[in-house]
Amino acid sequence: MEIIACTLGKKGSYVLSRDKELEVPADKSEAIDTTGAGDVYTAGFLAGLLKKLPLFECARLATRAAAQSIKGYGRNSYPDRRFVNRIS
Repeated sequence: MEIIACTLGKKGSYVLSRDKELEVPADKSEAIDTTGAGDVYTAGFLAGLLKKLPLFECARLATRAAAQSIKGYGRNSYPDRRFVNRIS
């Protein structure tokens, strides 16, 4: 499976595969600390793939996880497995 996912900050993300082009809007969230948000997006996207979610749902999971991660400082606001299981 070949997938390209490009994060666009407040604008969401763009995901491209051989047969799909997806624009995924960002959740509205007040940014306190954006450090690591891209890494959290990637982790969320991969979690969705491992759960065999459709591509759009992988991107939504990643977007929601990244939005959660910017709500506080450092790793304290990073989503955990319970968060991922609850929203996927």
